[in-house]
Amino acid sequence: AGAVEIEVDMLDDILESQGIKKFDFIKKYIGFEQNENHISLENWIKTKEDADNDMLLQMDIEGGEYDVLIDTSSNTLAKFRIIIIEFHEFQKLLNPCSFDFIAACFNKLLKDFYVVHIHPNNCDVPFKSNEFEIPPVIEFTFLRKDRISNFSFQTDFPHKLDRKNVPYKKDFALPTCFYSQNS
Repeated sequence: AGAVEIEVDMLDDILESQGIKKFDFIKKYIGFEQNENHISLENWIKTKEDADNDMLLQMDIEGGEYDVLIDTSSNTLAKFRIIIIEFHEFQKLLNPCSFDFIAACFNKLLKDFYVVHIHPNNCDVPFKSNEFEIPPVIEFTFLRKDRISNFSFQTDFPHKLDRKNVPYKKDFALPTCFYSQNS
């Protein structure tokens, strides 16, 4: 098979452009505000004249993902076929106020997407509360619902393709409360 050229957009206020062909670099952070250092996901998508409904979004913005998700319309999120997000401070699910905010983010995503993969990041140990263990950083992959005709629930974790995020740190399993249909 021949090489496939994929157009890539990267937004980051710290990194410099790599000068790679088909690589569009914007020296700004994705955020919920609009200023000299930030652009909202909504406004960035508006700059993409050729944006179809088959894009892929990978977001690792150190805790800013919740505000971005709340700020971004469902119509804009639906432009992505696949969304991969590393959620930070996930242990805040244990706080009732934070739980509602995080739940609002997931409810918005789950209207149009299925969770197809979950992987706890082993950069830090899970928080324990009663019978629950919550990884502080956890990666979710979402696939837009119109891309799936049938599915089944995975109950065998870790997946054979999962790898430690931090090779020299102890890994831990995905807590069953994240995938058990009885939880």
